[in-house]
Amino acid sequence: MNLDKLTVNIKPLSAYQAIDLGIAIARAWYVPLWKIWCKHAVFVLILALALAFFMADQEETWWVAAVLFWWLKPIYEKPMLIYLSRKLFDEHYNRSQVAMDAKKMPSVFYFLIWRFGFLRIIAMSVRLLEGQTAKNATTRINALTRKQNSAISLYVLLFFVGEMVTLFACWQLFHEWFLDNTLFSDWLFSVDADGRWLSAFWVLCYGMISSILAPFYVASGFSVYLCKRSLLEGWDIELMFYKLRYRYLALKDGPNRGIHQ
Repeated sequence: MNLDKLTVNIKPLSAYQAIDLGIAIARAWYVPLWKIWCKHAVFVLILALALAFFMADQEETWWVAAVLFWWLKPIYEKPMLIYLSRKLFDEHYNRSQVAMDAKKMPSVFYFLIWRFGFLRIIAMSVRLLEGQTAKNATTRINALTRKQNSAISLYVLLFFVGEMVTLFACWQLFHEWFLDNTLFSDWLFSVDADGRWLSAFWVLCYGMISSILAPFYVASGFSVYLCKRSLLEGWDIELMFYKLRYRYLALKDGPNRGIHQ
């Protein structure tokens, strides 16, 4: 890890400040992160849409497909995490290299089982980027999240609640603007009597909401991970020595350059 090539000013910060920094990073690289998400989530989204369509009935079982899409999130968070970890240390890194780097890293199958934990992004960073496994990974995760559990848990809950509130708002608007309209509701019932298309529509809405928030979620979690590493490993001190070295080399080369001229 070449700290002198950092493209973002990473330093020891509180968890809340690190989350704020992660949001700023996501805003700066939002488009490539969103494209990475779309590329790797589209197959799962199509699968969820098909499931919602064929499972649809009067009991509105579309939520089963939405839960499936939510459960498989680690699969399409991994490429975003790889992109951030490389882009922060190499400004020329691009999306085309993500797939090649992903093949060299462990599977996310473990995170599909351990799905209800609040520390998923931190754990993924440790296991995928550092290559830690089993007991060493647990010790490392505990060290990186010490005194930050409450902030990380709150951040995860806020994103989850944000998804649910936005989906509920879409549900309310759809009912007020369309379903309460007698002509539209009669037409919808005539073409979609068993609710298949409507079920698929709600899964698609959830997928779109997730795609909007995913870059912020992954970048914020990764920022918390990096800032805590900076504190534990003294990155700010190492970076200061790099700056002093470059300044010394510049002063050393200055007089020589004048002589040659």
